[in-house]
Amino acid sequence: MLSKRMARYLMTGFFYLAGYIVSAQDQRIADSLVKIYHADTLKEEAKMELLRNLSFNEVNDLRLSLQYAEELINLSRQKNNSTYLFHGYFQKGNKQRLLGNFNDALDAYFKSAEAARKARDVSAEGSIYAVIADVYRRTKWLSTCYNKDIVVARSVIMPCNIDIVVS
Repeated sequence: MLSKRMARYLMTGFFYLAGYIVSAQDQRIADSLVKIYHADTLKEEAKMELLRNLSFNEVNDLRLSLQYAEELINLSRQKNNSTYLFHGYFQKGNKQRLLGNFNDALDAYFKSAEAARKARDVSAEGSIYAVIADVYRRTKWLSTCYNKDIVVARSVIMPCNIDIVVS
């Protein structure tokens, strides 16, 4: 009984790990897809899927990844495709977050959630709200660290609690 349960847990863990490995970003994929992008032969949904993969896998140049995400957003709006609009804004939010632009990231994430709602993709909508919560948690933590840095710096610079008046 115990060995069957253990085997089930191990198998479940394996599938989760395999899913994580399969969905990991890979610059080599982006490098190979860029040739297809420059050929400009794909239309509509195939092009949106290409842009989604380019934006996701481009890790060396975040600004280029943002350009792919923006193009995906524009194309999905033209084609009225809420699913790819979700992916475009999601990738835009991810890259903005990596660049440290947390307000821009949150803006993109909220637009992504709205697109997921329009696409009636409850799973995607739930996932995006978890990402939004994580960004809020991180920015609150960064703000706390920054405020603590100021307190420590003031105690080192002005150990006698002398106020400096700036006029």
